[in-house]
Amino acid sequence: MKYDIYFHDDFDGAASAAIMLSFLKSRGDSVARLQPVNFGMKRKWPEQFKFRNPSVVLDFPYHPRATFWYDHHPTTFLKPEWQKNFKETPFQRFDVKYPSCCGLVLDALRRGFGFRPPKHQRELVRWGDIIDKADYASPRQAVEMRDAAIQLNAFIDEHARKKGFFDWLVPLLSEKSIRYITQTRRFRTSIRTIRRKQETTIRFYRKHLTIEGPISYIDLSGTKFRKISIAPYYLCPELIYSVTLKQDGRFFHLNVAANPWRRSQNILEIGKILRNHGGGGHKDVGGAEFRTHHRAEVAVQSIMPLLHRAAQKTSRK
Repeated sequence: MKYDIYFHDDFDGAASAAIMLSFLKSRGDSVARLQPVNFGMKRKWPEQFKFRNPSVVLDFPYHPRATFWYDHHPTTFLKPEWQKNFKETPFQRFDVKYPSCCGLVLDALRRGFGFRPPKHQRELVRWGDIIDKADYASPRQAVEMRDAAIQLNAFIDEHARKKGFFDWLVPLLSEKSIRYITQTRRFRTSIRTIRRKQETTIRFYRKHLTIEGPISYIDLSGTKFRKISIAPYYLCPELIYSVTLKQDGRFFHLNVAANPWRRSQNILEIGKILRNHGGGGHKDVGGAEFRTHHRAEVAVQSIMPLLHRAAQKTSRK
């Protein structure tokens, strides 16, 4: 059978797609299309989105017409009736306890279908767990990018919206190690530029990051700088929450996160808060996309008081 694979356009989504591609090939199936998706598509996902072929959906909200579906986001069900009617099978699994979707995919295929993943995919999952949960040893580990997988994550962030990028990356991830990919000419040429951008972006953060007590805010819209999710905690370790606004093509992306090294101080369900603004996420991190900068700013103004009240409650404990 020939499938289309839809996957979130980040490290975890690409890793999930690579494992799925390997599994499908192992049983004689093929893939017609590798389609990265982002949360800007959530508006048309429930009603308007049409699947052309039997489909796989990974690290993205549930859709009842998907043949295979695996996700670990607590905000995955966009309709109450979808959640009510959902029944777990080997083809469709949902488990928020997994730090990464790629870990869930690998376990589901191994237990449900007897899939035997190659060693390099188990290593891919190990790093997927670290990166998707921001479970780094320190902010410095994430920002200085000395590990090959962290470099690959930055590489994916840099090129995720470029046409054909995942058509190149996902098959390579399914067959080769992270180390192999970071030795390719395409990667080595790009990572030098990414490192230079990282250094200038950190300087920009240092100058423009607004600190309001235990909460930081930065607006990268209209700049050349990409979001570095760990940068606020690298520069200001005592933060509890960070809020980041950036522009991705025609959309404005809002990210709200709890400091990974102070998660015990987060009493909010951030993903559920962002779901109220058309997005979603996990307990400690969430995102949403908006068509205009004004709408994104309105969301920021709505969310900031919630963060301040939560931080005040935590400080009184």
